[in-house]
This record gives sequence, C-alpha cells and structure tokens, in this order.
Amino acid sequence: MTRTPLFALALAVATAIAAPSLADPNPQLLDRIDRGLDDFWLETDVSQLNTAEAAQLHLILSSPEKRFFDTRRRLKAVIANSERRRLQEERLQG
Repeated sequence: MTRTPLFALALAVATAIAAPSLADPNPQLLDRIDRGLDDFWLETDVSQLNTAEAAQLHLILSSPEKRFFDTRRRLKAVIANSERRRLQEERLQG
C-alpha cells in the first residue's frame, strides 16, 4: 500500500527533472548560435537542434578559447553529430 504513493512521488520528481531538458531550445539562444556559426563560416538548420546540441554549441561559442580552427573543428563535430541523429530519426520513422 505504501509503494503506490512513493512510486507516484518518484515518477513526479523524475518527470519534473526531465521536463526542462525535453523542451525546445530558446529562440533567442538559437539566434545567437546561428550568428555565432556565421563567424566560423558554418551553416546548419538551428531549428532542428535539440536542447543538448544547442547547449553544446552555445558553450563552445561563448568559450574564452577563441583559436579559430580549434573552435571551428569542435563546432563542426557537434553539427555532424546533430545531422547524424536527424538522419537516424528519419530512418526510424519511415
């Protein structure tokens, strides 16, 4: 009998913790990322980024480390992983 309320509480806490990470990225953040990628001559459809990818790109772009080629390489890696994820999702859907 005591398991049901505890299970419901645990489920509610887990959902509350996971909810912000499942939300779409902030449009202002996506705009900042898009402008930052332009500085490194990179393009991607930022509207297709999930929250984790947007956060990674933002952290790289806002890093005090500004060596052009190292930063560009790191950005390209995140973009490539994002595109690979989208292709896998498309294959799974149909």
